[in-house]
Amino acid sequence: MMTYRPIVHLLRAAGISALLLVVLSITAAAQTNKGEIVGTVKDANGAVVPGASVTITRVDTGTERKVTSGDSGEYSAPLLDIGTYKVTATKQGFQTTTNENIVLQTNDRLRVDLELKTGDVSGGQPDGPHDSRIGDLHRPWAHDRQ
Repeated sequence: MMTYRPIVHLLRAAGISALLLVVLSITAAAQTNKGEIVGTVKDANGAVVPGASVTITRVDTGTERKVTSGDSGEYSAPLLDIGTYKVTATKQGFQTTTNENIVLQTNDRLRVDLELKTGDVSGGQPDGPHDSRIGDLHRPWAHDRQ
């Protein structure tokens, strides 16, 4: 009489292996070398500034991503390559402001809030470099990397 136990065990092992392969493939696909920069554009009084032009520039390549702040002053730039960035905001009637030395690492979601000061747009100068470690408040695990 023929027994089917070896075949059943073989099929069970093949099924478990296939399931494990699918799970590992999905996990690997989710790990990308991308990050996101988000923030809010406000004026000197703390009021949100909708319609501000926000430019996110990767410093080493000069690649730019341009977005516009929404009705609540919020902006978002997803799927950015890892690297060092500067973020600049402009709007008619305000001075240009720039936040520099923003280090984006894999899977980061950094908050870079920007304050626009009332004044001459043409005379706007970046308000100086900012310490990118400020963003570490929004990625508490970052201290492990230093």
